[in-house]
Amino acid sequence: MGRITLEDFNIRRIRKGFDEIAQTTNGRGQLQTPSCLQHLRTTLRAALNLAVREGLLEANPIRHLELPSYRKPHAQVWTAARVAE
Repeated sequence: MGRITLEDFNIRRIRKGFDEIAQTTNGRGQLQTPSCLQHLRTTLRAALNLAVREGLLEANPIRHLELPSYRKPHAQVWTAARVAE
């Protein structure tokens, strides 16, 4: 993780990093979506789980990270009233 060693990797640093990433924009110029942050969390969690299995960490600090959830869009029927709306 750049200049941060595994020993210094804790939930406070992880939250700060995710907060900074959340303020960046994607290729469309929009803020990062909750879905993007969830994917990033999943990838980092897998990497840190490996570090735990290899004995490099005692526990995975990202297990305490809570992110905003996202909703999958649901298809809707285009009725005349919805079109008019």
